[in-house]
Amino acid sequence: MDPPRLLSRHGVGRRSRLRWLDHSCGDQEIADFVELNRGAVRWTGGLSTEVLRRSLRCGAYLLATGSPLHAGCHIIPSPVHASGAVGEWCTANLDEEHVLIERVVVAPEVRRRGLASALYAGVAGAFPERPLVAAVKTTPRNEASLRFHEAMGFSSIGSATPFPGTTVSFLHLERGTVLGRPIRSGNSPRREPTN
Repeated sequence: MDPPRLLSRHGVGRRSRLRWLDHSCGDQEIADFVELNRGAVRWTGGLSTEVLRRSLRCGAYLLATGSPLHAGCHIIPSPVHASGAVGEWCTANLDEEHVLIERVVVAPEVRRRGLASALYAGVAGAFPERPLVAAVKTTPRNEASLRFHEAMGFSSIGSATPFPGTTVSFLHLERGTVLGRPIRSGNSPRREPTN
């Protein structure tokens, strides 16, 4: 897919290019995303190339930036199709209108440069009419992620315990906003028909 233009209106990640990856992406791109998760996050919750490939075949996307990969996130446009404890919580508490964002990760050497904000602006721009829900690992406590999501305008709506000693919090953002401001639509991962 063609890399979408960023929502420069939000002043984040202007020099970055976001790539939407779907079921047709290559094995190396999937392996790079799994490796980014393993390198930047202490616990990846069973993320493997097979699990990720299966999710992409079911309609999920990856949004990534950088070559080599510097930042990325896993997007499930219909969260009732998520798996495991996250999927169970989503099925019980959300409807198909929500967009689930999980496994947001930025390589340690490029943090605090607006890449996570650019990822969220890209997702919000692709799904402007739908509320976003971020699944954030909060046990062990992840203060930096919680502060980031609060600054973006997210609020807590629940939690799940996928494994003993691990808690995932679900954070909600109203449709059509990011960084507390309205967003413009665009940046869709879906190909638009040409006439």
